[in-house]
Amino acid sequence: MGGNFGVIGASAMVLECHRREKKARVQPFNDFAVSGTMTVGSFLSGGLLSCFGWSRRC
Repeated sequence: MGGNFGVIGASAMVLECHRREKKARVQPFNDFAVSGTMTVGSFLSGGLLSCFGWSRRC
């Protein structure tokens, strides 16, 4: 739940940094980049857990 608030807050901050005519292009790109990074991280964590097991998590 906290991650969702972080994404919403970051998205609002990105929009404050750009001019009005650029906002329509910047927000979808930012949302895609954030979602893509989260997806890659999820798959990498699953792969690492599968390779090394739960006992080697530290």
